[in-house]
Amino acid sequence: MRVVPGLLQTLPYAAAVIRSWKPFATEAELARDIEARIERQEILNRDDPPQLWVVLAEGPLHQLTGGKAVMRAQLDHLVMMAESPKCVLQVLPFAATDAPAPPGPATLFDFRDSRPAAYLEGWGAGWVVEEEKQVADISSRITMIKGCALSPAESRNLITTIRGEL
Repeated sequence: MRVVPGLLQTLPYAAAVIRSWKPFATEAELARDIEARIERQEILNRDDPPQLWVVLAEGPLHQLTGGKAVMRAQLDHLVMMAESPKCVLQVLPFAATDAPAPPGPATLFDFRDSRPAAYLEGWGAGWVVEEEKQVADISSRITMIKGCALSPAESRNLITTIRGEL
C-alpha cells in the first residue's frame, strides 16, 4: 500500500489522500468522500469493536502525504492506536525481502458465527472473496506477511523514530 489504511487515518491525512487521488472532483464530492472515510472509523468505538490487526508497509510512514505537519500528526495517531487495545499494528520494513508482495490491499474477516471472508482492493474498486479455498490462500499469505513484519513493539519504535526525523 502507498497510504495508511483508512481506519487509521487522521482527518487531515485522509483529506490529503483523497484530494490527491481525485484531482478533478468537486469540493462537494471530496467532502462527501472524506466524511465517509472518517465515519467508517466509528466501528472502532463500538461497545464491542472488531479486533483490528494491521500490517502496514514502511513506505507510507516516510511518504510526506499532506506535508510534514500532517505526517507528524498521522504518525502520532498511529503510535496512539498501536498503544491502544483497539489495534495490533505491525510494520513490514523495507528490509523484509522474503515477504509476499500482494497486488493490493487485502482484509481478512473472521466472524464468530460464519465462515471467514476476504476483501481485496484495486484501483478504486474492491471485491469480496467468500470461496473457502481462496480465503484460505489469502489467509496463508497474510500470515506469511505478519511473520516477516516487525513485532508490535518494534513497529511502535520505528514509527516513533520516523516521527522524530520529521
